[in-house]
Amino acid sequence: MTDAPPWLTQAWQNLLKRQTQHALPHALLITGNKGIGKLSLARAFSKRLLCKMKKACGHCHACTLFDCGHHADFFYVAPQEHGQIKIDQIRQLTEALSQTAQQGGYRVVIIQEAHTLNTAAGNALLKTLEEPGAQTLLMLLTDSAAWLSATLRSRCQLLTLRTEKIAALAWLMEQGLSQERAQYFFEASEAAPLLALTLSQSDYLLEREAMINTLSQVVKGELSVVAAASVCLEKPLDDTLNLFQLIVMDLIRVKTDLPVFENKSLPLLSEHFSLAHLFSCYDKACLFRQHIKSHLNLNATLLLENLFLAVS
Repeated sequence: MTDAPPWLTQAWQNLLKRQTQHALPHALLITGNKGIGKLSLARAFSKRLLCKMKKACGHCHACTLFDCGHHADFFYVAPQEHGQIKIDQIRQLTEALSQTAQQGGYRVVIIQEAHTLNTAAGNALLKTLEEPGAQTLLMLLTDSAAWLSATLRSRCQLLTLRTEKIAALAWLMEQGLSQERAQYFFEASEAAPLLALTLSQSDYLLEREAMINTLSQVVKGELSVVAAASVCLEKPLDDTLNLFQLIVMDLIRVKTDLPVFENKSLPLLSEHFSLAHLFSCYDKACLFRQHIKSHLNLNATLLLENLFLAVS
C-alpha cells in the first residue's frame, strides 16, 4: 500500500495541515493497534515530504527514487537480531543525519516498532531527538507506547491513529470479503484493517473452532485446566487472549439473542454460562492483556491456567 490508508483520513488530514502550516514537529510518535496502517501512513507522508512537488506526484526524480527504495534522504530503521533495535543502527542513523540533505529538502526517518529500542539505542536516539537538524522529521511507530521510556515519549508529539469503521469495512469488501466476514474480521483484529485482511486469509477460523472446542471440554470436565493451558501455549499469549475475548463476546451475543458469525457450536456452549460469568471471564482476559502491554514479567502457563480456571 503506497497511499495513505482510506480509514485513516482524519490522521492524514492532520499531517497535511501541519505540513501546509509549516508546523511539523521534529519527531512524531505514531501509535495504533498492530495492523492499523501506521507504516502505510508514515510512508505515504514521507513520500509527500520528499516529493519535489510536495504532493507525492509519483513522477519527479524524488518520487522515483523513493518508490525504488533508493532516496538518499529517507531512512528506515526496524528491529533486527532478537527483535531489537540496537545502538549500532542508531549510530548509523545519527551519522547520516549529521550530513546535509542530498536532495536539498527534508530528511525523513521512520523507526518501525520503536518500543523495541534497547536501552543503549534509546539513549543514543535521545540525542538525535534533541538536535535533529533543520527540515528533519522522525516518525516513531509503535503499538506499545508504554514500553518506550517517558523521556523518549516527551521528545515527540503524539499522533494516535483511530480507524474510521465505514471506510475500513468498504476497503475490506473491496479486497473480496463479504460484508459479514469483513465485519467479523474487523472486530477480530480490534479495528485494524490490514490485520483483518491477514486473518481472513489465514487459519484463524480453524483456531477459533479449536478454542471453542477447548472451552467446551473444560466446562464439561473432559479437559483439565492444566491441559487446556498447555495446548494454548503454542500460540502467542496476546493472540490467545484476544481470541478468548472474542469467543466470550460471541457467547454474550448468543445469550442476548444478537447475531453471531458462524455460531453452530456456540449455543450449546453458552448454556454453561450466565451473563455475569461471561462478563467476569471477559474482564479477566482484559486485565491479563493489560499486564502484557505493561511489559510485566508474566508466567504464561500460570496466566492461562488462571484464565481456564475462571471458565470451569
